[in-house]
Amino acid sequence: SIANCGDARAILGTVDDNGNPSVVSLSIDHNVRNENEVKRILSEHPSNESHSVIRSDRLLGLLMPFRAFGDIRLKWPINSLREYLQPYYKKGDAIPQFYFTPPYLTARPEITKHKLTKKDKFLVLATDGLWDLLSPEKVVELIFNHQKGIQSFDR
Repeated sequence: SIANCGDARAILGTVDDNGNPSVVSLSIDHNVRNENEVKRILSEHPSNESHSVIRSDRLLGLLMPFRAFGDIRLKWPINSLREYLQPYYKKGDAIPQFYFTPPYLTARPEITKHKLTKKDKFLVLATDGLWDLLSPEKVVELIFNHQKGIQSFDR
């Protein structure tokens, strides 16, 4: 089982019946490209906030993932932000613009289950820093090539 929250991703490197590399996604990104996440976020807030909850493809115009650990600034009640965060906040207001009905962010994970088989060769867990640069298919190809001693990148 994989528990995922945010835009970190889990993939499984497998082989097909012919021994060719293949990818099995074990997680779902929680961002604006995920229609179910958008619906979930919008359903958790009044309809008069529908244009401010997601702005510029980000939660309150600030954060790309719609689920995450930390980021208390998008979770705590306004009074708690004023009392505990604002005195230490150096960059203006600790309370984001359009912050009316918190929490906006959750750390509730989405669970994916996969029964391992002999065709499953390795698991890759990585943050968006990797996935912003390489596709899951390319990552699996690079690892399979490395296992075979094939250099995939010039230094």
